[in-house]
Amino acid sequence: MSELKKQLLEQDGFIREILAISNSPALSLGVLHKGNFIHTAHYGTREVGKNLPPNDDTIYRIASLTKALTSSAVAMLVDDGKLNWDTPIREYLPDFKERHDEIGLKATVRDLLCNRTGLAAGDFHWGQQYGEFLLPHNELVRIAAHTPAVKPFREKFVYAGWNYGLVTEIVEAVAGMTLGQFIDKRFLKPLGMSRTTLADTYGYDNIALGYGLDADSSCHHIPFPQMNDGIGLAGAYGGKSSIKDILLMYKGLLSAQQDQAKSGAHTSPCSPFTYTTDIFNPHINVFGSTSYCLGLYKTTLPGLLGIASLNTISWLGPKNSPVMGETRKGLEIWHHTGSMPVCLASAFLVPETQTAVVVITNAVGFMDPTDFVAQQLLAVIIGEKLNGRLLDLAKAARASNLDQYPKLHAKLLKGRIGKSSRLAESYEGHYWNKAGNFCLTIVSQPGKGLRMKVQDVPRTGYNLEPYDGDVWWWPPDRKEELCEKGMIAYMHPGYHLISFSSSTSEQLDRLTWHHDPTAGPETFYRRDEKPRWKGYFVSKAHL
Repeated sequence: MSELKKQLLEQDGFIREILAISNSPALSLGVLHKGNFIHTAHYGTREVGKNLPPNDDTIYRIASLTKALTSSAVAMLVDDGKLNWDTPIREYLPDFKERHDEIGLKATVRDLLCNRTGLAAGDFHWGQQYGEFLLPHNELVRIAAHTPAVKPFREKFVYAGWNYGLVTEIVEAVAGMTLGQFIDKRFLKPLGMSRTTLADTYGYDNIALGYGLDADSSCHHIPFPQMNDGIGLAGAYGGKSSIKDILLMYKGLLSAQQDQAKSGAHTSPCSPFTYTTDIFNPHINVFGSTSYCLGLYKTTLPGLLGIASLNTISWLGPKNSPVMGETRKGLEIWHHTGSMPVCLASAFLVPETQTAVVVITNAVGFMDPTDFVAQQLLAVIIGEKLNGRLLDLAKAARASNLDQYPKLHAKLLKGRIGKSSRLAESYEGHYWNKAGNFCLTIVSQPGKGLRMKVQDVPRTGYNLEPYDGDVWWWPPDRKEELCEKGMIAYMHPGYHLISFSSSTSEQLDRLTWHHDPTAGPETFYRRDEKPRWKGYFVSKAHL
């Protein structure tokens, strides 16, 4: 047994402590070093209430770790001569010509892949509850064309799913097949990744179910979000994979990057990965020593490797998050984090030593265990010491997480009067976005306030109570939102407030909802037209 393998095995106690603090049901990890698989380990159960420990082949949702495959697919199409990094995307997607600002006229595939378009995050438009997908496939490009910009084009980094949603559409337009089919044919089969798919996992076995966590530490099974192949967002969040397969992917990517960096070529013998110099090249600064490349972050140590983790974004903040690399200044690390209501994932790559560390779990825990476990394993490999500090920070992140819903509820109560200006029936109607492809339907519920239905899908909706005048709300409730409906935890007050108004002094004709914390409120206009479609329903694999 090598000394490094021994040191990695010695982290077992630390990992179990972190997992207990997070309360996540399962966790799997793997380490690649000098191009060789040297360590995997698995904890907990992939199905709560059953003795079903995960293993190297257990399939988890990997969320944004998918982006490295998506950027590699684009690189393959560039090599095929079917795509160009710097051709305006409107040339590939005619519906995007509805946008006439700088983004609409100039944005390229490269701009999308490095998240420098400035587009708002806009997660609200494709999924809110129960794993239901809200957008018809043929409307995705149009709604992106009307999504507001929140930062100047090519000047600031904004992590927005729309960017990779548009890339997904472009790949499918030029490849003549879905992104998942293209990746399966050109990457997964050549690399031997038999436990990876962008499609629905119905028919697969050994799957880690997804869970939401209540404040009392109970775990509740929630549906998988329908980020599947063929419905538009697969290239952003749609990957499902195992530890073994993810390590195979990173092994191939790192090997090709090393070869192409030395040769100056954009291809490598017997490898599907092309243009890795472009993929690994920083394109826009994110924060401090961290930049975004094409589907990967790059940090020159010392720096915040957990910059995209919920530990940093939601619970600790950059000032209180661990800094890696005080004794390894100048070492370059490529990395990514993934998060969805049913999973968290972290991956760190060190091309210099052909190293990859990957950690995935099947819940959004009380803190992100994948972030801190991956950082600790990387610290062992590069000779850093983080252990004790990470345990203290994990406890602090947990405390912050558990305090969020009570704080939000208390803040909203301060402004609540509890009386409406009008009869409930006065608010009824169909309220549409400016693009005319997203509808909120308000119906009165005698004695129960209002019901706001979203896109007329079977389950997604909100029970509204009077807040103040023509403003209605739904009280924040952790169990309902995270454990029953599988929602993203938005902690800004505007998400829970629906404001009705009128351009005249009589009938209400619009509502405003601040659903996206990265952008301003969106206004929906009342008109007598019902939604023209039904949303995508939950399939057997999502139950």
